[in-house]
Amino acid sequence: LAVNGWTLGRRGDFRESVLLATPGRPLTLSGRRGRTPFNIELPAPPMPLPVPPPLLGEVVGELRLRPLDAAQGLPAIGEGRPAVLFYWATWCKPCKAALPLLQTWAQTHDVPVVAITDEGPAVIHRFLNTFGSFPFPIALDSEGEARRLFGVDSLPVFVLLDAGRRLTQLEVGFDAAIPLAPPPT
Repeated sequence: LAVNGWTLGRRGDFRESVLLATPGRPLTLSGRRGRTPFNIELPAPPMPLPVPPPLLGEVVGELRLRPLDAAQGLPAIGEGRPAVLFYWATWCKPCKAALPLLQTWAQTHDVPVVAITDEGPAVIHRFLNTFGSFPFPIALDSEGEARRLFGVDSLPVFVLLDAGRRLTQLEVGFDAAIPLAPPPT
């Protein structure tokens, strides 16, 4: 047997040939059955690309987030006033270092902050037992939908939405200052 001319001789060769194939181009499986040669074309659909994050100025759709504390709920995001989405994790030292400065920034500019994490409730509660009071409502993004929307692949990430849910700013990382400009009025 061969795939695209590559002879399959070891265990795992077929899998490797499929993984190394050019997406969108068919694979040709060739071989012999008895004395009769055969060729079979196998479709190799293109790899799905991630949806690009919204561009600055684009309206962001509704985020399906679950509050860690159902009694506290979550503030309205971009419904008549700006909002900050703060992507963080319990293990992220820069995220924790940013909290007091982000709290001051939010109070100064009167902007609600929603702290979004993809960690589970048990992990968050264990963290809060040692960390103490958390300055913002915590939203659970257990399916990673909100993380994927903005292409979050490192932490912390600060997202500023205006009053109409338009993306105003998206900043990655923290280095002793909140990387957000004052919200648009």
